Amino acid sequence: MWGKKEQKEENQSRPGGIDFDTAAERVTAEVEEPDEHELAVDEDIAAVLAGKPDEEALIVKPKWALRVSKGCFYPAARWIHPAYSLNDQEAEKINPEMQAFLQAAVDKYMPAAVSRVASRFPEMWDLLAVLGVLYYQKYQVVKKLIAEEAKAAENAKRVAGSHIAVMPAPQAEEPEEKIVGQRLRDGTLVI
Repeated sequence: MWGKKEQKEENQSRPGGIDFDTAAERVTAEVEEPDEHELAVDEDIAAVLAGKPDEEALIVKPKWALRVSKGCFYPAARWIHPAYSLNDQEAEKINPEMQAFLQAAVDKYMPAAVSRVASRFPEMWDLLAVLGVLYYQKYQVVKKLIAEEAKAAENAKRVAGSHIAVMPAPQAEEPEEKIVGQRLRDGTLVI
């Protein structure tokens, strides 16, 4: 017993063996002040919610929310069954919630995600620019191709069936009569 008490007193005198109160005095809790960017974002969100939009603020319109609501059910309606598609009344029922979600996503989540990705992957913006140009070029080519196919289909409709010449089917030649001991036209002997 006496030896354990002496060890405790020795530990308290060393820097690594201090009691809780002494350690708590050494550690000070620092309260982090929000940086200027966070305060500016919060003020912009408050202005949008108060009805005073900033020039750069994106306000989600009800018709956008309506299209997104219908778009959520488009894959199921396309590939499973058309009954999955939403009509206008069904989409109007969920429109306020969808609009609120989209506005929150645009105001809070998208800027943070874009800034995070942009700072880590600057090559991504170059890729997006190249893909955008390529998509536009492909769109132009496909648009011309569709126009040419429509024109060809229209021309094909104008041709009447009576103007098409029908070739007679080839008739089979009558086989040669084979008589044993005689030669055929090609010179072979029938056995």
